[in-house]
Amino acid sequence: MIATATTTRANKIESAAEQVGPYIYGATDEESAHVVEGWPWGRRMRCTKRFWVETTKNGDRLCAQCTKPDKETGKCSGSWCKPKKSTYTPGVIVLAEDTDGTIATETLGHFDNHSAADIEAFTERHAGRLSDVQESRARSALVNRKRYDEILAAEGTPGRFDHHNRALEIEPLHQKQ
Repeated sequence: MIATATTTRANKIESAAEQVGPYIYGATDEESAHVVEGWPWGRRMRCTKRFWVETTKNGDRLCAQCTKPDKETGKCSGSWCKPKKSTYTPGVIVLAEDTDGTIATETLGHFDNHSAADIEAFTERHAGRLSDVQESRARSALVNRKRYDEILAAEGTPGRFDHHNRALEIEPLHQKQ
């Protein structure tokens, strides 16, 4: 599942790798964040915006922070606003740059939201580039999903949810205008 904040556009696609451009790894705090210049602030002003993924024992969450533009000149003042932080997800979040320049996230959420094939594809796509905690969460999701499928097969009943085999979704996080 791909999750995000401000826009409502959702593109269901066969593979998340077809829609997004390069993935952004290593953006784990304010100093190592992915920086985007010329981010719109209001109608006419532009600022700098940075994105990073915070990983803690509670899960991953997306963080974003803008510079304050000078209202008289419309240029960046250099001082940073307070960071905006999303709620924690118990899964794994990876930043990506969409093919149209939009910043997006790819999220591996709870194991029952994805098929085992989707989880395996996610871990293969990001192999060796996730933090140790994120890799551990992805492996746990795969193990739990396989165990869940075995229990359902033994009972001979379909799952409670009908969305196990859906394709991953991409939603733009913010669009640069």
